[in-house]
Amino acid sequence: SELTVQDIMTQNVIAIQKDADVSFALDLMRQHSIRRLPVLGDKNEVIGILSVSDVARVLNLDIRNYLNLLSQHLKVL
Repeated sequence: SELTVQDIMTQNVIAIQKDADVSFALDLMRQHSIRRLPVLGDKNEVIGILSVSDVARVLNLDIRNYLNLLSQHLKVL
């Protein structure tokens, strides 16, 4: 018999609602030692996947934007 996806998939999936706070998502990932969370929409359907690298990429951009604004402000002073 052939091995199917269902035979090897994770069955007790931990997911998060789309409007949950990012810090809550990171806490869930840390608590369960996972790097990705399915994101659920209004009808509890999967609408995406949130990964640790997604969060890191966005936080890095936010930090860069903040530092750029700060350096521009300091140049004005």
